[in-house]
Amino acid sequence: MKVQVSAPPPPTLVVEDEGGLTVRVDQGPSRTMVLDVAASTVSSVNGRTGVINGLAEVGGDGKLTAPVDAAKVTSGVLDPARIPDLSSQYAPAATAEVLLKPTGSASADAAAINTAMASMSAFGGGRVRLSGQAWTVSTSLTPRSGVTLSGAPGTTIAHTATSNIIYASGTTFTDFTVEGITFLGSVNQFPTVPTRARTTSGTGAQTAIFMSGDLDTTSTGQAQLTNFTMRNCAVKNCSALPIRIGGVRGKVSVTNCDFINNQDAGFLFCESVDFSHNYVSMGADNGVSLSRGCKKVTCVGNRIENVAYNGIWVAGFFSDKAPQNFTVTGNVIKSVGHNGIYCDYAPRYGAITGNSIDCGYYRGPSDQPTDLQGSGIYIGGYPITDRTAPTDWAQGISVTGNLIRAAARAGVYINGAKRITIIGNPISDIGTQYLADGATAISATDATTNVGVLVENATTSSDITVALNPVVDSRSPAYCNYGVVPQNTAGVYASLNNMVGLRNAFQLLETGPTRTYQHTAVFNQDVKLVGGATGGANAATGTVDGYRMNGAAGSARAFVWQTAGVTRWRLRTNGDAETGTGNAGSNFELVGYADNGTTVTTTPFTVQRSNGQTTWRGHRVSANSTATIAAAAQSASAAAASTGINDMNGTINTTAVASPAAGSIATVTYAGAYGAIPRVTLTARNAATVAAGLYVTAESVNGFTVATANTPAASASLSFHYHVEG
Repeated sequence: MKVQVSAPPPPTLVVEDEGGLTVRVDQGPSRTMVLDVAASTVSSVNGRTGVINGLAEVGGDGKLTAPVDAAKVTSGVLDPARIPDLSSQYAPAATAEVLLKPTGSASADAAAINTAMASMSAFGGGRVRLSGQAWTVSTSLTPRSGVTLSGAPGTTIAHTATSNIIYASGTTFTDFTVEGITFLGSVNQFPTVPTRARTTSGTGAQTAIFMSGDLDTTSTGQAQLTNFTMRNCAVKNCSALPIRIGGVRGKVSVTNCDFINNQDAGFLFCESVDFSHNYVSMGADNGVSLSRGCKKVTCVGNRIENVAYNGIWVAGFFSDKAPQNFTVTGNVIKSVGHNGIYCDYAPRYGAITGNSIDCGYYRGPSDQPTDLQGSGIYIGGYPITDRTAPTDWAQGISVTGNLIRAAARAGVYINGAKRITIIGNPISDIGTQYLADGATAISATDATTNVGVLVENATTSSDITVALNPVVDSRSPAYCNYGVVPQNTAGVYASLNNMVGLRNAFQLLETGPTRTYQHTAVFNQDVKLVGGATGGANAATGTVDGYRMNGAAGSARAFVWQTAGVTRWRLRTNGDAETGTGNAGSNFELVGYADNGTTVTTTPFTVQRSNGQTTWRGHRVSANSTATIAAAAQSASAAAASTGINDMNGTINTTAVASPAAGSIATVTYAGAYGAIPRVTLTARNAATVAAGLYVTAESVNGFTVATANTPAASASLSFHYHVEG
């Protein structure tokens, strides 16, 4: 059967008689459309219903110009003479549509659809609509330029072989659209948790739509494919990728579609991809793969749940690097085996914003456990086979305002990246009790898992900003170990991250190189300076106040030393009242405390602010280095019995020679020289020493000599103390 429309026919030509409708044809553009298909497959042309049989040719004047084979008219009585002249009543139009219905023959139906699309494309474009019934094809359908392949409500297409329902590679097209069709495969396993493997009921479509254009480097010799649109469709139970769109030029748009129980909707080497407002469930791979070679990628407003690997893959593959210029925004991701959003193989210039990610604590799919994955958002460099020495980095990516929870390993994971900002992402309930084996408990001090934001490897990442991210564990017991772990602290700027309920109460918040603050910062709670604090600067001159301890009159202002949080010493100005006269009050003192941290055990010294008077309490015990003692001319021994000899004090015991004379009896050499000659005081310990008349001579910074003014008794025991004040 042929329906031929010669340009320009009227927009609606009714060929009828009193018995009923036989043919209705809408006007097309200024060209001829010829459809040549089996009569039983056509139920309307251009949306007009009725039985179409025979040849109807309409001339430029809007009149039926060729006879209709009366033998093929199935209803009514055709009287061409009664057809009105409609040429003056209609303006030109530019749309065309044909509605096909299945015959039940998979080969005939595939041929009918392919013929209709080829004819419609030759006519200049239009819609080939499939009736709302179950279709089966035995060969793939070939896309054509300017054609929309659509389905009436209820339309499904299956394949008799393990093949592709729509296949494009060798035939060039521009502007091909698929809408309103449900594509069916043969998978018959429906997992309720992330699972990789699937079973099938036999042969059936492995992929609904497979395209490989000339930009696809995985093959050679392909035709140019330009501008592909898929909307309001569903793909269910395919054993491979539900759609595989590779190397398409121009714009690729897949919107408002359902992908259920397939592998991942895949895009590679396309110039511009928009994957938005779709629903993905029970994926045997990723939810969607916006993969190698793609540019200008948009992934917005999708719902993805229960997928084996990653919710959204924005990454490369094998030796090919990741996409550039991408946005992943407003997606809802739930229950993933690996990561919520996976950006690896050195992606560049992207925004990951406003996504809701609930990973579900999975450490790998149920049939492929792993501890390497398990992050809400994963960002990495290239190659993935050597994380310690990347040759290219993930760069220029903003991770902002994402709600991340229930990730098994980390809320955000970074490795091999530069110029990444991680700001304002609420991260909650990260980490699990055990590793993927379900038996190995995770230590509370493990800094490589159960972490809010993990920047792994000490040197591979730089210029990473981590700020204003609340990391909270609301569970009891908690399993999140740390809020932020920057293994390369020099390359990570971490600040103002809030951490609540984690296994470790304290974790480094501020990292990165030296920063200068041109403002006054007020801290109303405890500030921990783990690395110490430095006041002033190398170039500071004059009086440099490194630290000021302020308080009201009568308050004790102190530096405190503690052991495990319990006070041991306070160096303070005490709470003595400042009367306003005589410079009284705020006296300086050192206070020691008992093991309970509250009971005062000693106040070794106090200094009065008014006059500098120092009060010492307790014993003053020297612990200076041991000095050297040598016997002098009038000593018969080397003072072997001397005790406590050091640079500050000591006791010297010696014996006079058998026939002594007045003169030196001992020489003391300091262990370390004084800066100036100190003062030495001697105290005799027995009568013989008093009678000898001790005195100090030969004083220097290095030591002194002790001599007698009188002649000691023969072999007299001489003993004295000395005290040195430097």
